[in-house]
Amino acid sequence: MPLSLGVAGYLLGLSLFPPEREYAEWEEMKESANVQERLAYLKGLVGHPGLDQTLRELLSQITATLEALLPQSEGMKYTETRYTVRRLIIHDLPGLLDPYLRLSPASREGARPQLLGASRDLEREVKDLLATIEAKDMIELERKAVFIARKYRHDLLKGGSSR
Repeated sequence: MPLSLGVAGYLLGLSLFPPEREYAEWEEMKESANVQERLAYLKGLVGHPGLDQTLRELLSQITATLEALLPQSEGMKYTETRYTVRRLIIHDLPGLLDPYLRLSPASREGARPQLLGASRDLEREVKDLLATIEAKDMIELERKAVFIARKYRHDLLKGGSSR
């Protein structure tokens, strides 16, 4: 009986106060699920009938690019790029579209230039993120190519096998 109480107490302690690493992993999974949910929500907003064709195309392009950037940025762990991609998906884009779509049709027409300008700003930001990720990948590729060239050319000069 005392052993079972000890085990139960231990398990209760783990559930109330999980180890730091497991808690961080759980929080990360929860946040990733939230990003995916918001991305699906954004796709629905972009197809809203309150948006004209020009806005719909621009916002669809932004959303599709963010969707493509998401896995790349998630692989970057805790970087500014990852934070920015998540912020755009979770806060910025929905925060721009939700109030616009709640407006009456007449008010929407008056606010259209603001939405279009802000959407173009977001488009530039997303293009900058793409360029940042591509530059990082180029640097990584160059670094790895130099490493491999030095390692294996050095081995060949020493008389190592070429496998």
